[in-house]
Amino acid sequence: MPRVYAFIHSGFKKAAEKAVEWLGRLRYESLFLELPEDFTPYVIGYMDERLSLDELWRSYEYLTGFKQPYVNALKYGIGSVLKALRELKLKTPEMEVYCYLDLKYHLDNNRLTEKTVLLEAVERVRNGVKVDEWRNLLTEEHENSMKGWKRVTETLSELLRLNEENIIFYSGFTRPLKEYLREEGFKFNPIYLQRYWKPPLEALKTLIWINGINNIPDDVIVSSIKNQLKYLDHVLSSENIDEAHEEWTRETHRMLQRPIQ
Repeated sequence: MPRVYAFIHSGFKKAAEKAVEWLGRLRYESLFLELPEDFTPYVIGYMDERLSLDELWRSYEYLTGFKQPYVNALKYGIGSVLKALRELKLKTPEMEVYCYLDLKYHLDNNRLTEKTVLLEAVERVRNGVKVDEWRNLLTEEHENSMKGWKRVTETLSELLRLNEENIIFYSGFTRPLKEYLREEGFKFNPIYLQRYWKPPLEALKTLIWINGINNIPDDVIVSSIKNQLKYLDHVLSSENIDEAHEEWTRETHRMLQRPIQ
């Protein structure tokens, strides 16, 4: 029965650095990155020293057409993992690497992220949360996530069976991944790279995964967005996103029993 170590990734630099440590310790045959499938040949090219790290990121920009702020955010969250792949390949020459996201889903997700950023900016300067606009956007995001998840399961069903020991990077809601892998007969071993409180908007999206958008009351959406704007005050005023998140956690969750690890 193939085993899957799921690296539950928060998107913070600290989590990526922790992932590199785990990759240096675990025994595995294949590694699955939460990037577009079409990006796989470029990652392999970097590992084989046919591309430099800068050329790898430029290839990502050409492939996706994403604007620099989004690319920089991705670099911040997973850059240290990509950088480490060449050295990891030297230690484990037989290691196989796959990117597993559908490209269209990845592009649509970025488009929706841009819409979210724009709506957040508008909310910062107007009175009151426009709940209908947020509900429509959250509905569109959830529908896109469901379509993307279906494509992901189709891809993983085939590739995860090629080897006995697998690692997958995953930043979404954990329950669907756990249920899918166990239903397919895989051993599921989650590794939470970082203990952290989800930002308000991320927590709201998790609620939507669990309960459905139609079961989320307006007041929950309004409260979540107001708290998200307070969270952004911390992030936008800091040069270090990890530190800003930890500061927000300390101020918002004063009853937290243990520090972020």
